[in-house]
Amino acid sequence: MLERLLEMTPQSSAAVILFPDEFQHDMVREALTALDGQRPEVLAVIVTNEPRRFERVAGPGSQRTATLVIPKPAWAWTILDAIRARLDSETLKAAP
Repeated sequence: MLERLLEMTPQSSAAVILFPDEFQHDMVREALTALDGQRPEVLAVIVTNEPRRFERVAGPGSQRTATLVIPKPAWAWTILDAIRARLDSETLKAAP
């Protein structure tokens, strides 16, 4: 599933939400590296029981928008509000 992250993410996506706890850390890193290389403007959101495990998923020199890590349990509206807040703050930073 993670190896198909790019193919399953439409070009118009603003964010991708991952629930990586059932996957090996290397698989998650590879998927995010692929996303970083082809769509660095897409916000990666990681919802996990182990937030510290994913604090630094983007490698050095990454062009990626900072990954948003949300600890479980998280309600859908909590995730959506966090995404909106991050995207709004990124939009404000980019405004002239």
